[in-house]
Amino acid sequence: TITLAREFSRILPDSPHDPDQLRLALHHVLRNAVEALPRGATLRVYARASTTGAVEFEFRDDGPGYPPAWLERRFEPFVSPRQGHAGLGLAAVRRALLRWGGDASASNASTRNI
Repeated sequence: TITLAREFSRILPDSPHDPDQLRLALHHVLRNAVEALPRGATLRVYARASTTGAVEFEFRDDGPGYPPAWLERRFEPFVSPRQGHAGLGLAAVRRALLRWGGDASASNASTRNI
């Protein structure tokens, strides 16, 4: 079992983006996290207004973190730290966010600015 905790700001800006595509992007991130986390872990999801007035999502967990070699290639298609996974989810998420004028990042707690 994985615990999901969320903290959403009371007031979030409207998003001009396709809600189905946004839902799909969030689904990919959540699924990746849940599949990678060990039992008993906690995944925290934050949603707030960014400094530019857009919606910003942050996902934090208390899992073991990403393998360092994977972090360097984290948004490349067909690259996954897990056997049997296509490595397309995070690449698709970042591609969608870039189209919308946003971006994505992924890091371990000890290397937060990667």
